[in-house]
Amino acid sequence: MKKIAFTAIVGLCLAACVGRTAQNAGTPFVSESGDTLWAAYQDVSGGQMAVTYPCGKKDTFAQAIAASGSRYVKDNLELWEHHGEITLRQDDSVVFTGKNITP
Repeated sequence: MKKIAFTAIVGLCLAACVGRTAQNAGTPFVSESGDTLWAAYQDVSGGQMAVTYPCGKKDTFAQAIAASGSRYVKDNLELWEHHGEITLRQDDSVVFTGKNITP
């Protein structure tokens, strides 16, 4: 029941994020629809990534083992960054993909 409630909350936040812009420090990743997800290394020694969703909600992900690229996890969320592209999955479903727009 707890997992269902968490999934519903994250899903609602991501749905509410559509069309909004977040102002945040870090690296901006922009989706094809123009939404921006910000990612920043929060604790390099501890392997944490701070993420700001397009609606402004923030999360902290812990680094996980990856064969290629950078992988971070939090509960049922997984964040991959590889070659300037980022993918956010919730329960193995892609909920955001974007490209780094900084030169």
